[in-house]
Amino acid sequence: MSILLNEGMVFSHIPPKAEDLHKSSAGRLYIVAGCRSFIGAPVLTLLGALRAGCGYLTLASTPFVCQSASFHLLTPTYDPMAENEAGRISCRAAPDILKRAAGYHALVIGCGLGLDEDTRTLVHTVLQGYEEPVLLDADGINALGGCIDIACGKRERILTPHEGEMGRLLGKPAEWVHAHRTKAAAACAEKTGAVTVLKGPHTLIASPAGEILENPSGNSGLAKAGSGDLLSGMIGSLLAQGIPALWAAACGVYLHGAAADLCAWKMSRFCMQPEDILSFLPEIFLRNGR
Repeated sequence: MSILLNEGMVFSHIPPKAEDLHKSSAGRLYIVAGCRSFIGAPVLTLLGALRAGCGYLTLASTPFVCQSASFHLLTPTYDPMAENEAGRISCRAAPDILKRAAGYHALVIGCGLGLDEDTRTLVHTVLQGYEEPVLLDADGINALGGCIDIACGKRERILTPHEGEMGRLLGKPAEWVHAHRTKAAAACAEKTGAVTVLKGPHTLIASPAGEILENPSGNSGLAKAGSGDLLSGMIGSLLAQGIPALWAAACGVYLHGAAADLCAWKMSRFCMQPEDILSFLPEIFLRNGR
């Protein structure tokens, strides 16, 4: 039995900003994302994290991606890392990433990373070495391969697969996941010990304890490349601000969908783009006194 999310429920888990906050106590988030083939993904992840209230944000990526992202966004800081011949982050960067991320409250890894042996080694090393909360998305999930247990950690973990990625995690066809969404989300959460966000219409959020939350917000205008990158940044931002993994995921999913509903009403499902969604988030926060 799933619980249907609503706006009041969501904002009961997002406290107002304290008057004595500073940028570090407002949440420090470290993002490992991007490669030469996917420059836009980390930018969207950064945008989502910033708009969801994160106080201090850093992108670790290849020098080319860091430079490109810095042209779009002045607020984050950038950690250029060693890259391989394919323009992806080299596994040699893993120790530097772990060292640099040590002072942060949470880490997001996977958006636009690309996938090769370097990526797999990088993701495995970071997951095993980083002890703060982690959100794993996109190629970060694909990099797990059959080693699903690596998603488990000493601290909270969030996985955000779509149906195809979920199928690969569970060793099932995507068609099976589509037909058994609740069962698939619950099975993944139980097997990995991670909060699992099964994306799609009526996104499901499953906890390792067996809780299932269902999201009613969102529309088909989100069916565009980049929507998931934006969502990862939003959830990661809430996680870095100290919201427990289950509710960081649930709040991020609901707000992402609610802003998309306002966006579709103003811009149409055909014309709206992922970055447009962020313009409608302030209205939702303001009407809830945040």
